[in-house]
Amino acid sequence: MNISSIKFDAASSQAELKAAVDALQSWLAAHPNLPYFTFDQICRELTHHVPAEHFNRVLLRLVAAGQLEVKYRVKINEGEYSEEEFDSLEEIPDCIFDSSFEPVDVSDSDKVPAYAPAR
Repeated sequence: MNISSIKFDAASSQAELKAAVDALQSWLAAHPNLPYFTFDQICRELTHHVPAEHFNRVLLRLVAAGQLEVKYRVKINEGEYSEEEFDSLEEIPDCIFDSSFEPVDVSDSDKVPAYAPAR
């Protein structure tokens, strides 16, 4: 993921969010091949350093500032998400197909926002 286009200062104006911004920026730089990331991934890997609430606020600020875009994916298994992305929750069908072309029933809890640098 090319993070050079993301202006993190849009989220770091509050001192209490600086640690979350720094942790997120470092994590993204360490994962340059990711096409997107999810809040689940951030929480799983970074919340031992910074509260999840701070990451949520940072992500919301980056989206509001036009630095990140949100698409929705379906969580298929732990750490595995649908290849197909959706512009809204309403677009996600009740059933999708996984990478093995097996049908997967979709519940509301399986629908997750995925973040990527804004295009």
